[in-house]
Amino acid sequence: MEIKYFEKDDILSLKFNDNPIGKEISYDWHLHITYDKKNTIREITILDASKSGVAKIWFNMAMAVAYTGLSEATLRRKIKAKELQAYQPGRDYRFRKEDLDLFLKHAQKKYAS
Repeated sequence: MEIKYFEKDDILSLKFNDNPIGKEISYDWHLHITYDKKNTIREITILDASKSGVAKIWFNMAMAVAYTGLSEATLRRKIKAKELQAYQPGRDYRFRKEDLDLFLKHAQKKYAS
């Protein structure tokens, strides 16, 4: 899974696989879903994501691992060390995109010097 947010254009893209495109459907002016040839969702594209509230997406652990490129063990260590904000409504952690971005920004500064 690949999650990209294009802040300048306010577009959120959730890509699930690279299978050949079968069909694309616009469900509304801001929601486009691409299906592969097996009729499985390949990609979801959301225009004006922050205005519609979708950009305030909650990431589970697997999504956070994919988004940050860090391992689950590393994220758990950073949560325990209080370096990364996370919420635990049950057994799994939930992350706000803003918190992950802030963590990555600080980590980049920390290791750049």
